[in-house]
Amino acid sequence: MSPFLYSCGVFQPELLPPLIYSQGAGVRALMIILAWRFSGRVISTRPERNGDNLNRTHGGLKIASLVFLFCLVPGISLLYPSVCCGSVDPLLKEIIIAYNQRVYGESLQDGSYRGEEGLLKVGPEKAKSLGLNVLLDREYLEAKELLQQAEKFLEKAKAALVSQRRDKTLHEHAQQIADSFISYKKSLELGRHKMMVYRSKLNPQVDERLNDSIASQLIDRLIVESLKRHGHRLRDALAHFYNESHGIDASDYPLNSENVVFVNEVFRQFQFRAPKETLAFFDLDREPRGEKRKNREIWKRALDRSDLTYLDTVCSTLDRMLPNGPSVDPLLFLALMKRESGFDPFAVSRVGAAGLTQIMPQTALDLGMKNIFKPGYFEKAFQIQEQERKKRSEAMSAMARITPEDGLQIAIHARELMQESIAMAQEKEKFLTQYKSDLLRKRQDDRFKPEQAIEHGLRYFSRLLQEQEGDLSLALAAYNAGSHRVKEHKGIPPFAETVLFRNKVSDYYREYLKRVENRIQ
Repeated sequence: MSPFLYSCGVFQPELLPPLIYSQGAGVRALMIILAWRFSGRVISTRPERNGDNLNRTHGGLKIASLVFLFCLVPGISLLYPSVCCGSVDPLLKEIIIAYNQRVYGESLQDGSYRGEEGLLKVGPEKAKSLGLNVLLDREYLEAKELLQQAEKFLEKAKAALVSQRRDKTLHEHAQQIADSFISYKKSLELGRHKMMVYRSKLNPQVDERLNDSIASQLIDRLIVESLKRHGHRLRDALAHFYNESHGIDASDYPLNSENVVFVNEVFRQFQFRAPKETLAFFDLDREPRGEKRKNREIWKRALDRSDLTYLDTVCSTLDRMLPNGPSVDPLLFLALMKRESGFDPFAVSRVGAAGLTQIMPQTALDLGMKNIFKPGYFEKAFQIQEQERKKRSEAMSAMARITPEDGLQIAIHARELMQESIAMAQEKEKFLTQYKSDLLRKRQDDRFKPEQAIEHGLRYFSRLLQEQEGDLSLALAAYNAGSHRVKEHKGIPPFAETVLFRNKVSDYYREYLKRVENRIQ
């Protein structure tokens, strides 16, 4: 192509810049300009008179190089769209917007709408802080104040529901429940009405959240910033993106119980729909590769003494497991033990998990451990817990039925149910406290033996890792909350304890890897 088109004047270098930028890739332009600059003299559209053939060949090689670069770099940008120019993968953006629009529609249906608008589904105050011109009028501020008052009334009703102080007057607490809940419903209804009036005033001319072009650019910016900040770790980047667009303060860890539902859905859909070449650019919470990172002598020089106490036991156990099951990174399992027990072989949780790997009694038996302390009163504690939760749910449902006509009678019934639930919770705690005391006094449980705790904990975690197809975050969530809950929530369950467990273990693991990497270098 190049010699013929060049000689015919069909290929004209002056047309390259607009053609390049029509592809929207500054990186492509930069590469081509650099190639052009260092390929020799500026290419002329006419061959020189002297040495015609030589110049034609030399020019042809230049053109061939440029054409190769022009074809190659767009291919790279298609495979790795987020690399070039900090651009945003269109599929990731599409999934985020679709999620926001679905949740927005649901908020209008269930009354949870709080003024969030646009493709980003962002509130007016946060949008303003992000640089958008928004409508913030008296209607919105009054609606917001009423909704905040409603929440305070609801909290007051709940406080009276659970209070164990004796009534000073007849049905004192029940009356407070009824009055507070009726006030809650009135404030909520009026606040919702004013919020919808505010919504009716919005349009792209008065509020840039509704300008799709501006909102789209803001989404791009937030996604790029989030990915950059968290090293392209997709879950953490999505969590940061959500926090930034919803005004959530998350100084410790980006992922929390407020944003995990969003993160689960976007992460799951993107992982399912994106091509492998695109996914390769993101950290999807998989074990990092590299033989040097598996050098145990380097680990021993890199880690603190407390972290090394059980390293040899973990490694020898894994060596025995390798023929029959998938490998687990010893550093990851050390991070898990650090969070679970702080490397204390006699650690016992408030619910009866014990040992270095904090295994529950029934799980230990299921894993094949023999000498496990599991008295009848321990099982009874969890039977009581089921009844306690049922009573609590009934109490909240009863309170929700309060009306001005029969508020007091319903409130009396709701309080009785809640007090029964509290009594059950106290009985449960008494049994669990007794269990911990008896377990530590006897110290004969197999879970207290480091070798057994590590072996069975490793086998259990290895199985979970296999079930979750190598997804470290989901395996950690399953270890903490159970595989059934990961399946139920299609991702990390929205429990504060489980999310924090995932965050802490991941943090310890990254710190270990960083120390090892520094030693390698």
